[in-house]
Amino acid sequence: NEITSPPTFILQKGTAGIMRYLQQLCDAETSGVVQLEGLELAQLPEELADLPSITSVNVSKNLLSSLRPLHLLTNITVLDMSGNHLSDIDAELRSLTNLQVLQLADNRILELSSSIRIMSDLRTLGLANNPMHRLPDGLWSLTQLESLDTAGCDIRFPPSEVVSKGVKSLLTFQRMIERGRYTGRLDLSGIGFQHLTIPEDMWNDLQVLNVDRNYCSFLPDRLEESTALVELRAVSNQLVRLP
Repeated sequence: NEITSPPTFILQKGTAGIMRYLQQLCDAETSGVVQLEGLELAQLPEELADLPSITSVNVSKNLLSSLRPLHLLTNITVLDMSGNHLSDIDAELRSLTNLQVLQLADNRILELSSSIRIMSDLRTLGLANNPMHRLPDGLWSLTQLESLDTAGCDIRFPPSEVVSKGVKSLLTFQRMIERGRYTGRLDLSGIGFQHLTIPEDMWNDLQVLNVDRNYCSFLPDRLEESTALVELRAVSNQLVRLP
């Protein structure tokens, strides 16, 4: 007969690996904690879907490219998937709305969509050492967020002047952008910009732009595309030219 549990990739690890795996699943049923880190897993055991009481999962330092079947465990509050091969995981994250800690460092993630905003209880988000250039727009709605690790990421938006000031400044900046997107009035005064950076899709609809008290020596040429602009404020900068 074909053995389906433990899965083949666990059976290949021999007696010690099998016993460790079974013991960890057994412990998880009573503790609510799954510890399967460093096992070189290319996929997660389907048996995890039968443990709905799980609240904490550590599957770091494996070879995983998918969260499945963790997306079915909606009670998870702590998830560590750092050190894997994850890239596109947005769809699988959407069901994990109770997360408080999400560790995704050292993966292959290019971007996270704004759907992350549904994780209203999220307090810690680890994204270090991913090939990301942009942070999710929806971070601004995470009012409980206290820690955001982007070390080793080449983040280009929000700009470094914002990210380097910490979580509160980042969330405030994103709220400014979100408000400006819907009102056409964008207030970025006192941010500390050396180079004004806003999302590409906002230039055409800007009506009011306030960049007072920054360090800009010039304003972007894209400003010429803001044909709806009726008010521009740029007091207390270091401007040497206008577009």
